[in-house]
Amino acid sequence: MRVKECLDNAGPGWPGLVEAERLGEAAWLLAFDDEIAVAVEWLDEDPPRIAIASPLGVPPIDRRFNVYETLLNLNGLWRENGGVRTSIEAGGEVAIGISTQCADAADLRQVIDAWRAVAVQWRAYVNQPAAALTVPGLNPLFFNLRA
Repeated sequence: MRVKECLDNAGPGWPGLVEAERLGEAAWLLAFDDEIAVAVEWLDEDPPRIAIASPLGVPPIDRRFNVYETLLNLNGLWRENGGVRTSIEAGGEVAIGISTQCADAADLRQVIDAWRAVAVQWRAYVNQPAAALTVPGLNPLFFNLRA
């Protein structure tokens, strides 16, 4: 089965897939039960490729700078990380994406399932609350001392 046909017929045979919607001539949106959405675009190239992306959420305000800095660093390493790219969408939503080879339907499922595992980890990082701030080196007993 060809990749486009597989995406058009995605459904009960794909573990975890909740919904698949065709968005255009060569674009689909897949929703999975782990709350990961995967946008897939067929790139008619030689060799055949797909572009896949997932929204990861909006980082908590107190971690936003750190998360954005990490994403910029990840973008700078795109050659070393297999081509993964990140973006910041309107409203601060973070997304992650990649363009990769995809020859057939079996390859498609393998690529998207691997992508979901990556997206789950990055979503956890992006949405993780900041650790409680502490002031190092202060012992509470010092506040009870009187001169």
